[in-house]
Amino acid sequence: MDLKTLAQFNLYGDPSLTPVTLPAAKKAVDAVAKRVERSDRRRSLFRRGVELTSSVPVPHLVRTPPARSIRNKLTREAVQLNVRPTDFLQFVVRHPARTTKFMPKALVQKEVVPTAFYIVFGKTATSKRKARVTRRKRAEMEGPRQIVALVAKEVNGQIVSVHKTVSR
Repeated sequence: MDLKTLAQFNLYGDPSLTPVTLPAAKKAVDAVAKRVERSDRRRSLFRRGVELTSSVPVPHLVRTPPARSIRNKLTREAVQLNVRPTDFLQFVVRHPARTTKFMPKALVQKEVVPTAFYIVFGKTATSKRKARVTRRKRAEMEGPRQIVALVAKEVNGQIVSVHKTVSR
């Protein structure tokens, strides 16, 4: 290889390209344009939010604990899924009248529309502890805590499905 040949093929810049200076932008007009675009975007997002609140079912937390029969049923489901329940939450689902009014009757019958759902928090059921251990020692032995949640869906007063989710 010849050094001159290498230099011919090693082109660091394209000589056909020349730098161009951009005209100075008007800052006052630019700031006003950005403010107008931002307010348009916010108005659009606000309208989208209003549409969603009037068309999407919304769950509401119920402060009272679930009925004893439902808690017993959820506890049985938890035991089958190897979970020791520790806490129960109950949510009521409110469907906006606007959406149900335009839906086909088959989709809004009581037998197919969820009315509530429950979240059961718990721990993975393991063997009983034999010796009394301090909280710090137990944390060292167990490692990071794993959160287990069961989500149960209620339709027309009956629990129709239970899904187990586990934290990483």
